[in-house]
Amino acid sequence: GEAMPAMMDAVPMERNAAPKKPAIADLSGTFVSWTPAMKGLLQGESRILLNSAEWQEDIIWRVRPLNSDARVFLCARHELEKGVIWPKGDARLSLDGAAIGRDTFNPRNGEVELSFGHDPRVQLTARTEPRKSGTQGFIGKDKIWEWAWQYTVRNDRETPVRVQVERPLPKSVNADVKVEYTSTPPAKAGKAELTWELVIPERQSAVIEHGVKVTAPEKLPILTPVAP
Repeated sequence: GEAMPAMMDAVPMERNAAPKKPAIADLSGTFVSWTPAMKGLLQGESRILLNSAEWQEDIIWRVRPLNSDARVFLCARHELEKGVIWPKGDARLSLDGAAIGRDTFNPRNGEVELSFGHDPRVQLTARTEPRKSGTQGFIGKDKIWEWAWQYTVRNDRETPVRVQVERPLPKSVNADVKVEYTSTPPAKAGKAELTWELVIPERQSAVIEHGVKVTAPEKLPILTPVAP
């Protein structure tokens, strides 16, 4: 749709009047458009503020131990106000008032998630059980493959931390293949991931035991399945 025209007011703003928005959003069309509330950019300015807000959310320490990367990242998630459109763009991040870098501001499904970089004071160590690393066996006329991992999360901070450990949800792509998983402590299963949430006291560790078993008929021509 057409952008909503900017209304310019030549009358000086009253002392208690709310400041005008630098850009006016038009939500009536298929795409959202913003029209600057000024006729051109002022000299020396190259950006127009479309929207701004200050949010206070709890920090979550998140780690996804895939391949060799087991770094723990500081993350925050915010549920966006309904009816307010936020464009995708670059975000300048600060933590406790100190600038720490940039991230992509990309709202999805009514919320935004930002990463504030990895925290070397919270670490995850992954260990694969050698006897269950894709090991193949037989039970009756079925072939069995098993994997087992141990994740140790260490908190070297002076305060407790809430850590989320995420792994892909094991799934079968064949109706004749059965996939099972075990978890201690129990994991929360999402659409595509398993999540463990741990509250780890200062200078202490927590351990997760995770295992996957794949069962397939002996006659089914399957090479070693890909571990999730």
